[in-house]
Amino acid sequence: ARWLRVTLSIRAIRPLRFVKRSKGLRTVFNAFVRSIVPLRHILVLGLMIWTCWGLMGVQLFMGTFYSCSDPQFTTRANCTAANQTWVNADLHFDHLPAAFLSLFTIASLDGWTVVMLDGMDSV
Repeated sequence: ARWLRVTLSIRAIRPLRFVKRSKGLRTVFNAFVRSIVPLRHILVLGLMIWTCWGLMGVQLFMGTFYSCSDPQFTTRANCTAANQTWVNADLHFDHLPAAFLSLFTIASLDGWTVVMLDGMDSV
């Protein structure tokens, strides 16, 4: 099985042989390789910005995205008294990795309304 993985990885490199023959593709490939180093600085800056937003989300919303499994109950005491479970939302800001996931969901515009509504319901 290991030799199969090696063979498949060699097949993935096969298109690079075509880059050697074509001058135009070689120019594009070299430009791509040279642009990786400056992009590293942009990625670090983006990570710093996301960390700031994530830390702000953790400070503002840590522990506030909990709700009862039955929407009829709004407080934890009423929820647990009725033998329901007090659960955290799937996307929350309780710690930094979860905040990154929530921020990614908001930035990708896929399911951002769920995070928005949970944020509006938080106390």
